[in-house]
Amino acid sequence: MRDLSIMNNLFSSPKFIIAAIAILALVVIPLTIVQVQNQQNLRQEADEITWATDQSASASCPTEGSGVEIKARFSNTEPRESSTDMTVTVKDQQTGKSVVMGVVKGGETKTSTIQTERDTLNAGSVTFSLKWTDGRSGVDSRTASYEAVANCNTSNPDPIVNEPVCPDGTQEITNLEGGPLFANGQGDASKTHKFNLPTSAKLTFAGFLKEGHPESCPNGDNCNQGQLYEEIKVSVNGEKIGESTDKGGPIDAWVAIGPWLTSGEVNSGEVTVLVEHRKRSTQGPESVDYKLAVCTQKSTPTPTPTTPPGEPTPTICPTLGPVKNVIIECPNCP
Repeated sequence: MRDLSIMNNLFSSPKFIIAAIAILALVVIPLTIVQVQNQQNLRQEADEITWATDQSASASCPTEGSGVEIKARFSNTEPRESSTDMTVTVKDQQTGKSVVMGVVKGGETKTSTIQTERDTLNAGSVTFSLKWTDGRSGVDSRTASYEAVANCNTSNPDPIVNEPVCPDGTQEITNLEGGPLFANGQGDASKTHKFNLPTSAKLTFAGFLKEGHPESCPNGDNCNQGQLYEEIKVSVNGEKIGESTDKGGPIDAWVAIGPWLTSGEVNSGEVTVLVEHRKRSTQGPESVDYKLAVCTQKSTPTPTPTTPPGEPTPTICPTLGPVKNVIIECPNCP
């Protein structure tokens, strides 16, 4: 009880009260003020820093190499202070390819290139993911759009060979092109061609058939589809003269077909050629395009007989009996 009385007297003494007030004034209140000021500064910074940015994207073919390139440009338009530095990553939404642009300081612009590894791109967009470099909490994002790019294949220096050429010993009189022909009813399954044959002749057909999509492969969206029945057959005036067989497996190329010959001479006049999809499977489109040269035997000119120079024809002098008043003129006669 005596100790409790002493404590009560101590806490209620004027000296203790004065000391407590002094500690509060010198320590507690300043710390509280500093904390409030820090919170106010943070709120002020949050209000002043608004992720101010500017960005763009464009897609194009590269000058060298293969695949569409996306140029992504990002500008940090905040004031140039350490607290406004942003770490940026950009990602193409169509291909999933991304690039880390790194730290972009306030007032700075950076450009990065996304290699899509595709020869064709539809119109799309990229997303810029943002976060503060100094580790403060908070993230943000921006988007930018780009236009479509088609047939951007510069990786294959070899040209696609698909122009039909007549076999040796023949000459082209016309050429036929068509397609796509479809097996499953998605489009036409056949095409009819007509041309005039000046003189009766035996005909030869040779050319190329398109299997797959060589115009946009190897890096396009429709490569390596593995369709197994991209085939045609050809008839002349109702007579089938030849048919192609799919090369099998994933292939994107123009493949040689023919030469196919008519069984005999085709009469002069109008000739009808029917090109049909073989339709050995109708589960998929199995679409095909074709190019055919129509050829005839080269004509050989008939030689004109000539008489080689020979000995001069001898002069035959007349023989006459005794005739009066007749003068015979024969300069080569003796």
